This record gives sequence, structure tokens and C-alpha cells, in this order.
Amino acid sequence: MKVLICEDNHYWIETIQSLISKWSIQRLVKCELFCLSSPHKVIDYLKHNDADVLILDISFGGKKLDGMKLAKYLRLKGHNVPIIFITENIIRA
Repeated sequence: MKVLICEDNHYWIETIQSLISKWSIQRLVKCELFCLSSPHKVIDYLKHNDADVLILDISFGGKKLDGMKLAKYLRLKGHNVPIIFITENIIRA
């Protein structure tokens, strides 16, 4: 299984990698992890490669292309990769 992780925070990249590695060992599923730090790198990657799942950060530190816009763009381009959205942003009332 090819897992593409798009996250701009190094701590969360390591955390997600660790969780997926533990999950794959427990279930005897071979996972290849590919980590990218920006939406533009995901677009470039998917031009020439495939992925079985995309773990995508919703926000990227104020950049114009956020995770939601990237997901819409990928769907418009015909990419049907399942997307799991993540975020560390907390809304406080």
C-alpha cells in the first residue's frame, strides 16, 4: 500500500509515520510511506506516481493552496485517491 502524507510540520510527519508503521505491522500490511511538505509537491508527485491513500493536512501555514483546495484540484484532474484530512488547528470559542 502506498501512503502519501502531505504535512508541513515535522513533528506530525514523524507521528503519522510511526502510527502507520505500527498499524501495518499489526495487520501484516506492507506500507510504503512518501512524505511531502507542500500541496505543490503532491501535485508533482501524482503526475508521475500513484498512491493508495493520501493523508492531507487541511492548512499549510497561510499558503494560498490549502488542503481543501488541493483536494478539489485533484478531483478536477481525475485523481480518485482516497483522502484522509488532518489538522492541528483548534477552534476556540
